[in-house]
Amino acid sequence: MARVPKLVTVLTPDEARQREHELQVHQVELEMQNEELRRVQLELEEIQARYFDLYELAPVGYLTLSEEWVILQANLTVAELLGLARPKLLKRPLAYFIHPQDQPSYHQHRYGVSDTAAACELRLVKPDGTSFWSRLTSIAVPSAQGESVYRVTLNDITASKRQELILAARERLLVLAQERSLDDLLRATLDEAEALTESCAGFYHFLEADQQTLTLQAWSTNTEKNLCRAEGVKRHYPVNQAGVWVDCVRQHRTVIHNDYAALAQRKGLPVGHVAVQRELVVPVLRGGLIVAILGVGNKASDYTAADSQAVEALADLAWDIVENKRRETELRASEEKFRAIADYTVDWESWFGVDGKCLWVNPSVECLTGYTPAEVLAMPDFMAVMVAEVDREMFRRHFQQALQGVAGAGLVFGSIHKDGSLHWLSISWQSIFNTTGDGIGVRTSARDITRQKRLDDMRMFLARTASGSQAGSFFNALASHLAGSLNMDCVLITRIEGGGLKARDLAVWCDGRFEANVSYDLEGTACGEALGKAWCCFPEGVCQHFPRDHRLKDWGAVSYVGGTLWSHHGEPMGLIAAIARRPLLGQGQADVEAVLATVAERAVGELERQGVEDELGVYQRLLSEVIDNTPSQVFALDLQQRFILLNDEIARFFGRPKEEYWGKSIAAVFPSDLAATLMATNSRIMASGEPLQLEEVLRSKVSDEPHTMMTSKFALRNAQGEVTGIGGVATDVTDYKNALNELRQSVREKESLLKEIHHRVKNNLQIVSSLLRLQSGRVATADARAALLDMEVRIHSMALIHEHLYRSDNLAAVDMATYLRQLCYQLLGTLVLTPSSVQLHLDLSHVVLEIDQAIPCGLLVNELVSNAFKHAFPHGRSGNLWVVLEPLPDGAGWHLRVADDGVGLPPGLDLGQTSSLGLKLVSDLSRQLGASLSLGSGPGAVFELRCPRRGQ
Repeated sequence: MARVPKLVTVLTPDEARQREHELQVHQVELEMQNEELRRVQLELEEIQARYFDLYELAPVGYLTLSEEWVILQANLTVAELLGLARPKLLKRPLAYFIHPQDQPSYHQHRYGVSDTAAACELRLVKPDGTSFWSRLTSIAVPSAQGESVYRVTLNDITASKRQELILAARERLLVLAQERSLDDLLRATLDEAEALTESCAGFYHFLEADQQTLTLQAWSTNTEKNLCRAEGVKRHYPVNQAGVWVDCVRQHRTVIHNDYAALAQRKGLPVGHVAVQRELVVPVLRGGLIVAILGVGNKASDYTAADSQAVEALADLAWDIVENKRRETELRASEEKFRAIADYTVDWESWFGVDGKCLWVNPSVECLTGYTPAEVLAMPDFMAVMVAEVDREMFRRHFQQALQGVAGAGLVFGSIHKDGSLHWLSISWQSIFNTTGDGIGVRTSARDITRQKRLDDMRMFLARTASGSQAGSFFNALASHLAGSLNMDCVLITRIEGGGLKARDLAVWCDGRFEANVSYDLEGTACGEALGKAWCCFPEGVCQHFPRDHRLKDWGAVSYVGGTLWSHHGEPMGLIAAIARRPLLGQGQADVEAVLATVAERAVGELERQGVEDELGVYQRLLSEVIDNTPSQVFALDLQQRFILLNDEIARFFGRPKEEYWGKSIAAVFPSDLAATLMATNSRIMASGEPLQLEEVLRSKVSDEPHTMMTSKFALRNAQGEVTGIGGVATDVTDYKNALNELRQSVREKESLLKEIHHRVKNNLQIVSSLLRLQSGRVATADARAALLDMEVRIHSMALIHEHLYRSDNLAAVDMATYLRQLCYQLLGTLVLTPSSVQLHLDLSHVVLEIDQAIPCGLLVNELVSNAFKHAFPHGRSGNLWVVLEPLPDGAGWHLRVADDGVGLPPGLDLGQTSSLGLKLVSDLSRQLGASLSLGSGPGAVFELRCPRRGQ
C-alpha cells in the first residue's frame, strides 16, 4: 500500500468536489467491473468443470450461498481473504464474518438480493480479529435442484475504502477548522484517527523547537471521557521523561508497539492513565524537525502499515491546520493591531477606489474636519465640501495624478472645518496594488499642521518685525497679527505695575481696530487670574467666571486664553491674552497656547529691552548731569584722538561751545604745541593700555592764566578687551597747589620754632641741673646732698627728652627705646661707684610715645632705676638690673618691667602708704599715665607697668 505523502495540501471546496467526482467515476468503473465479473461468473458456472483452476485462482472471492446465506462453495481467494481454510468456511453463515457495526447493512443487502445483481460495501472480520473492507456483489440464481442459491463475489476494497475514509475525514476536519477552536480541531482529529484505526485512545502533543520539550495538547473524546483521568493537558515535560512512545522522536519515524507489555524499556504510566495494550505513534516533521506527535492506542488487533498511513495523513493534515490556525490568529491580531493603529492615529487615513470614490476612512477624520466617517463616505464630492476654494483646483489636479499611480507627499492645503473654521492639512498619497500588480485604489494620509503653519507664520512675522522698533508699533503689530493668525476677536498685551495689582495696556486689538491703552486693576479680572500662571484658559463662559470684568462683557467674550510674560529672572512683567466670541475647545485651545508661547519670549525681550532703554535713559541723563556739573574736566577720545565725550567744564575752561569739539581731533581744537604734547601722551597710554596720572599746565581762555591740571588718563576697552580710545578726568589744582605751598612754608616755620623751644627748654633744664649740682657741693649734710642729687637726676631725665625731640624729625613723639637706653646708662654712670659690679640688661622694643606720656614714663623709669642702683646693691654688692619695654598684643598699649636681684623690698610694702618720695612719685606717675602698677615676685624687687593705648 503506497504511503500517503507527509506534506498534505489542504483542499479547497472546489478541489474536494473534484476529488468526490473522481471517486464516483471510480465507483462507476468498479460497478462496470462487477458487471463484467457477473458475466464471467455465469460463464464459469457453465464451464465450471473445465475452468476450475481459473475459478480457484481468481483475484476475486467467489461464494455460493444457500437460501439461508450459508456458505456452500468458496474459492481459495475467499479462504485467503477470511483467513480460514476452505473446509472450515463451508457450512458457516456469511453473517459470522460480518463486522458487528456492519450487520444492519449486511441484512439489508441480503434481503434485497434478487435475480438482479446487488452490491454493498462492508467490513469482514477474520478469526484473528482483523477486518477488511469488501465489496459484496450478490445475485440470486436457481440451482440444478431448482432451489435458489446466491452467487456472491468478494472484492477487497480496503485500500480504496481507507483512502475514501481518509478523504472524508480530511474534508470533515477542513470544514470543522473554519468553525471551531484549535483544541476542538485536535480532539476531532484524534476521534477520526481512532475511527480509521478502530482504536480506543488517542493523544496529540506539540514538540518545541529545542526537540526536548513536549506539550500535551489534546486527548480524544473517548479517552478524555471514559479512559484517562491523568492530568497533563497543556503541561510541559521533557522528552527524556516520557515513555516508549517517544521512540518516534528518537527514530524520526512512525513506531508501532503491538505488544506493549513485552517492552523492556517502558517506564510505566501515570496515575489515572488508561492501560496500554497497543499503540501507534506518528511524528509530524517539518524542515527536518519534529513539530508534533499523534498517537492512537488499544486497537483490538495489531496495528498495520495501513493504520500508519491513515494516522500519518491525519497527523499531517492536523498540523497544516494548526499552522493555518496560528497564521489566522496572527493575521487577525495583526489586522486588529493595524486597524487600531489606523483607527486611532492622529492622521486622517483614507482609501479611495480607482474611480475616486472614498471606500474607507478612519475615525480621526472627525477630529481634523468635524465630519464623522459616515458623513465623509456619504459625500459625492468631498473636495467640494472639505477643501478650501482657493486650493480646490490644485487639490483636484494632484488627486487625479494620485489615481493614475503618481505618488506624492507633503501637499499643503486649506481645509474647511465643519464649524466653518479654516485648518491647514498636509496630505500624502500612495497607490495600492493587488498581487497581480493591478491598481486597486489610493491610500491617503492627511495630518493637521494648523499649529505648525501658524507657528511658522508667527516666526516669519517676528523675523520681519525688527527688534528695537518703537514700543507701541511692535506691540500693535503683534496684537493685530495674532488676532488674524489665530482667528480671535481680541488680543491684548499689558505690562504689570503696582507690585502686581495693576496692569497698563501696551496694545489692544479688537474687531479690526486698536482700542485706547488704559491702566486698570487686576482684581476680579481674567487677566488677574492668569497672572503668575504659565497659561490660563476658559474655553467657554468666561464672563460668568468674572462678572466684574467689564471689558470682557463689552467685547462679548466667550472664551479666553492668557498667560504671564516672565522676565529672564523669573518675575512676572506682563500678560498676553487672546479672546474669542466662540467656544475654544480641544485642539483649538492647544494651538492658541502654542502660538502665544512662541511670541511670549519675543514679547518679554521687547519689554525687557524697553525697560533697559528706559533705565539707560535715566542713567544717561543722570550721568550727563553729574558729568556736566562736576568741576573737573571729563573727556573721551577715539583711536584717532577725536572727541566723543566732553562736559560743560571743558567748554567753560576753553571758552568754546561743546558742539565745536564733537568729532574733532585734538590737533583741530588746540594749539599745535599743546596738541602735540597731549597726543604724544595719549598715544603712549593707548599703546600700553596702562593708566597714567600727570600734571599738565593749560591756559584758560577766560583768564589767559596758566592753570595746573591733575589729569588721570586711562584706556577705553570694548567687550573683547581691545583698546578703543582714551578717557580722562582733569582737575584744576592751581588753587590747591598754591595753598599747599603756603602751608608747607608755614609748617617749616613752625618746625623751626618748636625745635628752638625744645632746645631752650633743654638748656634751661641743664642750667637748673647745674645749679643743683653747685648747691650740693656747699651743703654739709649727706641727706641734703642726696636730695639735691635726686632732683638733679630727675631734671636731667626731662631735659634728655627735649634733647631727643629737637634732634628728631618728629617733634611730637619720642622713640622710647632709644631714650630709655641713654637714660639708663647715664644713671648707671652717675649712681654706681663701681659700674662693673652691676650688670644692666636692656630689652627695649620700638615703642613711640607722645611727649605728654614720654615725660612721666621717663620720670617713672628714672625713679625705679635710681632706687635699684642706690638701695638694691648696698656695700658694693654685685647684681643685675633688667629693664624691659614691649608693646602689648594688637597694639593695645605697652608693658614696662624693671627688676633686680638685689636685697628686695621691705616685707608688706604698700605703694599707696609708703613714705618714700621716690615710690610715691612712681605711684603718682603711673596714675597719670593711666597704667596699672604691680609688684612682681622675684629674688629682688620687680615692678611691672601695663599702660593701655590712649583712648582705651
